Amino acid sequence: NKLNKRIRVSYSSEEKQIMDLEREEVRIQFKILKQKKKSQTFENQEKISFEIITKFKDRKICNIMVIAEPQTGKTGTMCAVINNYMMDDNDTMSPDNIYVITGLSSIEWKEQTQERFPPSIRNRVFHRSDLPVKFASEIAKKKNILIIMDEVHIAASKNQTIKKAFENAGLLDK
Repeated sequence: NKLNKRIRVSYSSEEKQIMDLEREEVRIQFKILKQKKKSQTFENQEKISFEIITKFKDRKICNIMVIAEPQTGKTGTMCAVINNYMMDDNDTMSPDNIYVITGLSSIEWKEQTQERFPPSIRNRVFHRSDLPVKFASEIAKKKNILIIMDEVHIAASKNQTIKKAFENAGLLDK
């Protein structure tokens, strides 16, 4: 059984109200980071983020890949996607279900990436050593998640960490 369509998760009124407040909190945290010049996005990143969000409105789309040269602002684009996704009232998602991962084994990458994201997202930024157990066990319990992967070509082959983490989480069984 291959995943070929994303389902909508139903939430109670109370759950929606809480998520709306959490989403607003993320947006405020992005504004604070922008004011402090720790996480700025530019017009091209905003444009790409809206293109991604628009494509995800098609429930048959489960994956989107953005390819760009080094130092062209992919991390800023990831920030813009999350920030702008938090504005979409038609696709309610808790910020607690947003993850940023990489197959890189780099504490430096993790720390630099965490600095660019709001405090409410930082504890869900994972690098290679976090993926097989911590990340996998955390997402296995959840529905309606958004996973943003950086450096998708790293540790992503058949018997490597990304695949193992996705198997451990049950994502490949969907």
